[in-house]
Amino acid sequence: MTKTVRGYMRGLEIMQALSQRRIATALELAEDTELPRPTVYRMLGTLVEAGYANQVGGSQYFALSGKVQCLSEGYDDVCQALETAEPLVRELSKRINWPCYLHNVEGDSVVTRLVVRSPRELGAPRLGGRLPMAHFSPGRLHLASLSDDEMEARVESFDESQSGGYAEGLTPAMLRMLVLEARAKGFGFRENGVVPRTCSFALPIRNNGKPAIYLTTNFILAATRLARAVDTYMPIVMETVSAIEASLAAQPGREQGAQISA
Repeated sequence: MTKTVRGYMRGLEIMQALSQRRIATALELAEDTELPRPTVYRMLGTLVEAGYANQVGGSQYFALSGKVQCLSEGYDDVCQALETAEPLVRELSKRINWPCYLHNVEGDSVVTRLVVRSPRELGAPRLGGRLPMAHFSPGRLHLASLSDDEMEARVESFDESQSGGYAEGLTPAMLRMLVLEARAKGFGFRENGVVPRTCSFALPIRNNGKPAIYLTTNFILAATRLARAVDTYMPIVMETVSAIEASLAAQPGREQGAQISA
């Protein structure tokens, strides 16, 4: 782990304290952060010069500026869901002793955002890797969540030659059948295919009422078939999904969740 920059950490403490108070003096911020008043003055001067704080009407009071909103632009529903889900998904993997992954959808790809490995796996996706949607459980589930017209358009435009060499032989008709079955079941699934001798199922994790990320659990077919894996592990995985969604619903929102806000 890299060493922290002490001055930067102090600046963040002051920004957080100022965010909580909305408007405050250097003395109040020094009391809140337990930092020396001269340090607080220097940090406030730096924040004002950088445009992240204002001295209110030339008084002794300071407030954050609108520029701080840009600090949270990269923190969206997906980031919030990933941050909340990670510890619970790690516990889930330990509990069921199978690998678990978190994905989100970007364009026509499934992006791997978390890999929790297990001794019982034949291979794992690369963190940050982009995978063709049609061949993976979370991608099929995403297609199932679309409107009929949009789903049909995606299926009709499916071209096996653009799938990166995954599981040759998948046709639009086969993909349509798999997507409709995923819609009926309420979860995405795969048996063999992209990773031979394995199967998987995926569930959505909703944030603000919409699927933000997908939780996928992978199994070795020699140990359990897909139907048995669903019967055995689906209730446990659903418990984890429900716990993640409840935690997200209880959070005050992205802006406050980021802690540094106007």
